[in-house]
Amino acid sequence: MNNLRSKTLCIFCGSFSGAEEEYTTQAKALGERLGQDGVKLIFGGGTTGLMKEVADGFLAHAPKEWLTGVIPKTLMDREGIHEGIGECHITENLLDRKMLMIERADAVIALPGGLGTFNEIFEVALLNQLKLTQIPISLFNILGYFDPLDALFRATMERKFCDLQDLDGLIMDADPDRLLDKLNAMFDPQTGSS
Repeated sequence: MNNLRSKTLCIFCGSFSGAEEEYTTQAKALGERLGQDGVKLIFGGGTTGLMKEVADGFLAHAPKEWLTGVIPKTLMDREGIHEGIGECHITENLLDRKMLMIERADAVIALPGGLGTFNEIFEVALLNQLKLTQIPISLFNILGYFDPLDALFRATMERKFCDLQDLDGLIMDADPDRLLDKLNAMFDPQTGSS
């Protein structure tokens, strides 16, 4: 059963494409799979990097009404606004963008990205730790990109700066099908929540 159908998934990823073509190939393929799975998507709204690839893949299989973009005024010239967005929110700043995306999300999928992507991952992890949200976080580990972050999380637990339960809801996989299967399993079909 597809428990993700009709859920809103938030995509955090780079506004750059990365050094390897595999990043863009996998990002677009993930977007296609999400479009086929009947989910709704909220993303950074831009026309650059991996976020564009995910959106383009998604729109190949889903109506534009299912795609929401959120972009701060300060990045509109740099990133542009994706023409396929069904709903567009222009925020005052990056913080407002991040919080709006988190508030509307049932789950997060993070792809490789830079400092902004790391900030977004840690924001959701912290909100989950403080029990202010319960949003599953999935790290799409293309080419082992998130291996160092996984090592940091493990070191943080080993050194007793957080508990395993603080990272409850965090999953990581390099295979998109397994990643989405794990995310799908986190949602209870009876209640529709994680």
